[in-house]
Parts: sequence; C-alpha cells; structure tokens
Amino acid sequence: MKRIVFILISFVYTYSFSCECPPYEKLTKLYTNKFDIIFTGKTDSVKNQIAYFTIEKLFKGSSIKNIFLRSADTMHCSMAFNTGETWLIYGEYLKYGELTADICSRSRRQIADNDFYATTLLTTFSDDENYLEKNLGLQNFAENKESEQYNRELIHPDRYSMLLLILFSFAGLLVVYFFIRKYL
Repeated sequence: MKRIVFILISFVYTYSFSCECPPYEKLTKLYTNKFDIIFTGKTDSVKNQIAYFTIEKLFKGSSIKNIFLRSADTMHCSMAFNTGETWLIYGEYLKYGELTADICSRSRRQIADNDFYATTLLTTFSDDENYLEKNLGLQNFAENKESEQYNRELIHPDRYSMLLLILFSFAGLLVVYFFIRKYL
C-alpha cells in the first residue's frame, strides 16, 4: 500500500511541475492583443535567466532600444537564451516594468532549419515577422529613458482572487494532510 501511495505522490509531483501549454493559436491581430510588447531582437548577454536584448524591430508596445527580459520562473516553462541569438519575442510586463516571456507564447529563436512552429503551425520565423510588420507596422523607439521599462505599476491580484487562492491552497493542504494521516 505504501508503494502505491509513493508512486501516486511521485506522479502528482512530476505532473504538477511540468509546463503544460494551451494549444497554439494562429497568428492574428486578436492574438497579438494578449501581449504588451512584440519585437525582434538580438541577445547581447544572458545572466541568471535574464537576457539583455537590443531590439531590431519593434512591432507592438513602447520600449527603448536596449532592454532586458526575464524568462519564466518555472524551470519547465522557461526559455534558454544564449548570447548572439536573434529572437522574436511576445512579452508581457509584470511588476516594476519587468518584461517576461515563456515557452507557451509564440516567442521563438531564429534558426536555419525548421523549428517547432514551422512543423506544427506551418509558419516560419520570417513568415511571422512579415505578418507582424504588415499588420502591426514598425513602432518607433521611446527616448532612451530608464523609466520606460522600470516605472510600470505593480500589478496586484484583486481581493477576491487572492481570497480564492488562499482558500484553495488551504484546502489542498488539508487534503494532503488527511491523505498522509490515513495511508501512511
């Protein structure tokens, strides 16, 4: 019985920490509205899951030419950046102007061969870039002010969402507690 419980807990643990993305959507103007900033840029350096970019083409949003992006905090949903790569980034601003992107967006690295999107959605890096330029146009860069990226307001969940989060967390802890007490 203890073996079954151990296997069950191991399965739940592994499943709960994997990155599960919703089905990828077709690139449309409606889809691009989900993101605060969309750009093509080259990584200048990478340190501690933070990639420093020089933006080459800005399709959506307001930004200075040199920005930083934090990859998703979870290990499975984060993206691996390397210096000198060209990326098409679909990003969102979080607290204090912290730009982030994850593997579940259409963010992708430019590579010579077909990548995941070219084989699953039948669209290449260049196809996406051309679509964005045609339908969103190229945006001008903001003046080189540090405040452009850093001075965004802190986003807090509303009280109802926070209360639900706390209640569900507490309920989950109770279920685990009673399960362990009963079977271990």
